[in-house]
Amino acid sequence: MVAQPNCSPYHSTKSVRGGEQIQLTGSFAFCFHYNAATFGMQYDGFFLDAVLMNRTKRMAMMPGEQYGIIGYGKTIHGGVGITNNGTVGLIGYKKTMFKNMFVTGRLYQTTQQMRHIAVGLGFQI
Repeated sequence: MVAQPNCSPYHSTKSVRGGEQIQLTGSFAFCFHYNAATFGMQYDGFFLDAVLMNRTKRMAMMPGEQYGIIGYGKTIHGGVGITNNGTVGLIGYKKTMFKNMFVTGRLYQTTQQMRHIAVGLGFQI
């Protein structure tokens, strides 16, 4: 029988990569065409987001849009994704205000003629 080192119930476990864990994020932003809600996860700079764009009273004729985006970046970030009408490109900025709260600004390029600039607040867990 082999003895187990540190068999105490008070033994601390090692964290993954020095404390960097998967973070869940969510944000709510406003642009001229839509109101946007973004939900996603990030790990070590890589992120995977689902973006739901809901039409506003200002642009009641435009249908809503949904994006799935994968990208990389911490403060300034970029990514590509798919939408119900084709592809989408993303350039964004995220500035942490408090420990779990941040302000965000993103430019979504959906077609050659259409782009959305969304600015809002977000949280991370």
